[in-house]
Amino acid sequence: MSSKILLFISIALIAAGLLVLRFQYASRELTIGLVVLKGTVQDDPKVKDQSTYFNFQGYQIITYLYPKISYGDVISLDGEANEKGFISYPKIEKLDRKDNLRTFLFTIRSNIDKKINKFLPEPQASLLSGVLLGIDKGLPDDFQEDLRTTGTIHVVVVSGYNIMLVGGLFLLLSGAIKRKYAVTLSIIAIIFYTLLTGAQPPTIRAAIMGTLAFSATILGRQNLPFYSLMLAGFLMLMIDPFTLNDIGFQLSFMATAGIILFKDMLFNYLKRIPSPIGEDLTTTIAAQLLVVPIIFFHFGQVSLVSALVNALVLWTIPLATILGFGVAAFGLIVEPLGQFIAWIAWVPLSIFTWVVQAFARIPFAQIQVPRSNIFPPLIYYTAVGIFIFLINRYVRIYKKKSK
Repeated sequence: MSSKILLFISIALIAAGLLVLRFQYASRELTIGLVVLKGTVQDDPKVKDQSTYFNFQGYQIITYLYPKISYGDVISLDGEANEKGFISYPKIEKLDRKDNLRTFLFTIRSNIDKKINKFLPEPQASLLSGVLLGIDKGLPDDFQEDLRTTGTIHVVVVSGYNIMLVGGLFLLLSGAIKRKYAVTLSIIAIIFYTLLTGAQPPTIRAAIMGTLAFSATILGRQNLPFYSLMLAGFLMLMIDPFTLNDIGFQLSFMATAGIILFKDMLFNYLKRIPSPIGEDLTTTIAAQLLVVPIIFFHFGQVSLVSALVNALVLWTIPLATILGFGVAAFGLIVEPLGQFIAWIAWVPLSIFTWVVQAFARIPFAQIQVPRSNIFPPLIYYTAVGIFIFLINRYVRIYKKKSK
């Protein structure tokens, strides 16, 4: 066994040990039964099915729509927590509100969302708000179901593409100023954009990876995506172990890992398919390879048309995102110009919507299975791990023989 492999195993074991200790410490902090909590809401509450969902001091809260809870509110909470850390419909009293940089950014986010809803009809407005700002509470119920049926619900989040786009815009300044200053501005812009979009787990993961990627350009080192992903996950779980319970984090992390591990391999077989369909199909299949067990576990369903639909529509999302930045910037300053850009953005958004709705009507577009069964995902991931190990071993043996 080489020294590099031994070093990697040692680091992995140390990281795993630290995470176990962090989980144990965090678990002891949570009380089961009657709890009385007081503090500032540090999460962006979500509205769904006439209820509000948010995280508060390690607990997952489900409450009524009123009183309306927002980031920055100081509240007192009196309720009963179960063994999974859920508190359902507790008594909540709003005490005060703390305004800071993040609440200021949330106000800007809300104003941009209002402009988008003013400029565009539904579901295009909510789709753009989700892609650009990570706001998914306005999506019509029937369109949300179409997104699940076609396996495209993942697009209604801020992705790594957004992060790299924001950082890349400032990196263009490297022709006018020193590169290290341009990269520093890129990292600052990524942090601001992450806070602006609510700092949800998928966005934080993408932001950490993006920051590591841009930092690598200063250090003159090659960016290693897989190690960046592992480091991002480790940092997030050390800060907040309960992030692991977030479905968005699970899907985002495993989809990114799938793309990193399998995209190049799959592209060798699909490269003859014309772009952008071939590239998007490759990306989708690579992501789905590690995401499918999570979807089975949580939702008990998986789309049979996901790969095809994603291949047909994914090209519209980067275009809509770029135009969305124009809508956000000019909509707050020069409203007529923001409206004009929104009309242009309506085209790719509508293409996405029409294709998703058409494929969602196909009979047997998805299959149903029993959910919350841990054994199929464990078996699946074990098989994938063995497959990766065997492929890497075969590649090393083949390289030695070639020499």
